[in-house]
Amino acid sequence: MQRGGTPTAFDRLLATRLAAGAVEALAEDDTGVVIGSCGGRVVRLPLQEIVGKRKPLDPKLMRLADVLAA
Repeated sequence: MQRGGTPTAFDRLLATRLAAGAVEALAEDDTGVVIGSCGGRVVRLPLQEIVGKRKPLDPKLMRLADVLAA
């Protein structure tokens, strides 16, 4: 996911944690995976499990975004 605006401390920490997860996967020769964040943990997901799938957006978050944008 790509976000706009000036990076926050959270953004920088998340980027650092994901990069560290990617380096660990490479060091372990774990290829064909994507590094992500789930429940505050860095996880590896096999590409075959996620390619072509859609993750639905939470309607509550969409309503919240509308409220905050107004």
